Amino acid sequence: MNRVRSLYVVVLLGVVISLTLTPPPAVAQNKISRFLTDEGEPPMSAVIGYIPLSPDSALVVDNTDSIFLIISDRRERLLGQKGGGSCEHQQVTSYTLAGDTLFVLDTQLGRITGYSIHTGECLKEVVMPELAQFSQIEKNGNWFYLAKANYNSSDPPDEPLLYRLGSEGDLLPLALTIEDLDADLLLLPFKVGQRVNTIKPRGNKLYFILPFSHRIWQYDTETKLFSSFNLKNESAEIAKYSSSTDFEEVAKLVPRLEIELDLFLLEDRVIVLSIFQNQYRLRSYSYSGDLIAEEKDVQHVYFHERENLYSLVSTNSDTEIYAIELVNFFSVR
Repeated sequence: MNRVRSLYVVVLLGVVISLTLTPPPAVAQNKISRFLTDEGEPPMSAVIGYIPLSPDSALVVDNTDSIFLIISDRRERLLGQKGGGSCEHQQVTSYTLAGDTLFVLDTQLGRITGYSIHTGECLKEVVMPELAQFSQIEKNGNWFYLAKANYNSSDPPDEPLLYRLGSEGDLLPLALTIEDLDADLLLLPFKVGQRVNTIKPRGNKLYFILPFSHRIWQYDTETKLFSSFNLKNESAEIAKYSSSTDFEEVAKLVPRLEIELDLFLLEDRVIVLSIFQNQYRLRSYSYSGDLIAEEKDVQHVYFHERENLYSLVSTNSDTEIYAIELVNFFSVR
């Protein structure tokens, strides 16, 4: 079968990963007998996100307009469909799972849509033109938290980057601005990689990454205070707030920037996934910001469950396209 349109049904064999089960032991086998397999005619081309739900179901996100697929008992179901009507989406850039509801952010339609992960039913829609400016979303309590990721040196330095959206549609800016980033910003906007679900909660804090700042940001939902710590990166020094309007000139600078793409919050460490010169890498930090370890030339699709990190690894099989592997913590470098 054509692998480009493959990658669909999750086959659960042996070791299962479930939110309701006890975590795997500290010393576990490196290979997990669980695969994304090729059955049927799926609209997917490559997996970019994976959320286990139970021993026999998971949410899978692909890179064709971020179609969301729920897979249960080896049977697939789309959550929503592409379009501009009610309960449809055009360009999903982020998602968050809250209880039994998956919320997706569509920047093109300016819409947040909630789907039941059990029935696929569309449960809630928030339609606001202002939502088009955001690309990251997280639901915490009764609030949605939204972060901008598309900003450049032409934006006002006091432009807020993180907002809170209430149930009544009140969109409130929080006290984090472009000026606070102290980042190397380019004048022309660039989309560097596809980000999904980069804001993540742990306790009463939200952790998130903002492009070009090379930091992990923390927002305390109780004290309403921000804090951050620096991340190691290999970005070349570029002129801060570059004023160049030449596309080719600015484009030459982009490969010289290491871009942080995702983070995973484990019990004793934060794992950061980044890309630099077409090579993915993982770095492990303490919650106080100390670099623990790093690994280069790694996979690009990860998920964590309880206190374990897993990767989706491409195989040479025409049917079992991706294997799921436990990531052993790399040694200190």
